[in-house]
Amino acid sequence: MLSIDDLTGGYGTAPVLRHLSLGLQRGELAALIGPNGSGKSTLLRAITGRVRSSAGTIRLFGRPLAVWPVAELARRVAVVAQEEPVPFTFRVDEVVAMGRSPHLKRFQREREGDREAVRRAMERAGVRVLADRPFSELSGGERQRVILARALAQEPALLLLDEPTSHLDIGHQVEVLDLLAGLCHAGGMTVLAVLHDLNLASLYAPRLILLDRGQVVADGPPSQVLAAPVLERVYGTRVILGRHPAAEAPAVHLLPLRAAGVPAPGNGLPGEGTA
Repeated sequence: MLSIDDLTGGYGTAPVLRHLSLGLQRGELAALIGPNGSGKSTLLRAITGRVRSSAGTIRLFGRPLAVWPVAELARRVAVVAQEEPVPFTFRVDEVVAMGRSPHLKRFQREREGDREAVRRAMERAGVRVLADRPFSELSGGERQRVILARALAQEPALLLLDEPTSHLDIGHQVEVLDLLAGLCHAGGMTVLAVLHDLNLASLYAPRLILLDRGQVVADGPPSQVLAAPVLERVYGTRVILGRHPAAEAPAVHLLPLRAAGVPAPGNGLPGEGTA
């Protein structure tokens, strides 16, 4: 579905992404992780053509990105960005309905199928109760879920999300990530999400892609990618790796930099292992 080969690009003359290669299959859920400035958001923008590449290729559904008409690409790929300012005072249901725009011809009115897609998206994102509220009056977490609903209303094959849980409380984080996992497993949607919370990424994403300085430094299941020496080198902080108490997923424990009596990286703590 998505193939990136030896991609270099960014903003101006300084490349953010350097010789980056990866691919995604239909129905796959993958999380992009890495420190600030590692190129995660830039990669999402590159996949949608918003960032120019100076070398390498991006292919979507077997076709080079450059040959995709904008409207056709919008019907297949949806994006949930970190910040999505919505102009004017639209109601929530109107914002979500904007996700149907790529499926409508110019001046064409919404059809019953479009209205049903909007209702279904609001229900999935848990914002049906907000339908009549002005978007401008919502909290940050509510806005984030509305923008997710707008993306779901597009009914895309590929969904790109930049920190979709950043403004959400833990209850809504679980709801959103459960929803994304379900869309992949049952609906065949492909999801690539930037996540800063390594433990959420480990719990929900079967595949983690770790970026550092615009390059892929680790790619695979959480048990392979979340290795203490790699995380300490990339993030510049000390960690100890344990296990989630109720799931087959590694858990990353942070260590205060000035904690007294903390063992050196690699020595572990009683009852836990390092990797």
